[in-house]
Amino acid sequence: MEKKILLFVSSIVLCLTLSSYKTNSGDPETFVLNYIPPVTGNQPNPRSPAAPIYIVLNSHTVSFSQSFIGCLVSLSDVENETTVFSDYVNSDGNIEIPYSMTGTHTLKLCVNDDIYAGEIELSNQ
Repeated sequence: MEKKILLFVSSIVLCLTLSSYKTNSGDPETFVLNYIPPVTGNQPNPRSPAAPIYIVLNSHTVSFSQSFIGCLVSLSDVENETTVFSDYVNSDGNIEIPYSMTGTHTLKLCVNDDIYAGEIELSNQ
C-alpha cells in the first residue's frame, strides 16, 4: 500500500514539473494540455482519463505532434476568458502566435470533438 501511495505522489510531482517546465530564457519550453471532459449530465466519466498532450513553445512558435496537423488551436486571455487568437496547426505541426501577444493565455486544442487545454506564458524575450 505504501508503494502505491509513493508511486502516486511521485507521478503527481512529475506531472506538475512537466506542466511548467522552463529552462533558461529563450530556450524552448514544454507545456502540458489536459483533456477537458464534456459535460454529459448523468452519464459516468470514462474509467481512465485521456493522456495529456505535450507541446513545445519556442519564442512565439508552438510545436505539436504531427498527428495534430489541421486541428484548431485557440488562445484565450486568462483574466476575461475571451478568445484573442485562433489558427489551425500547419503542415509542419506548428502555429505562429503574433509577437504582440504577451502574458499568460489559455491554449485550447480541438481534436475532433475532444478539447485539451493548458496555460502558456508568452514574452518578447
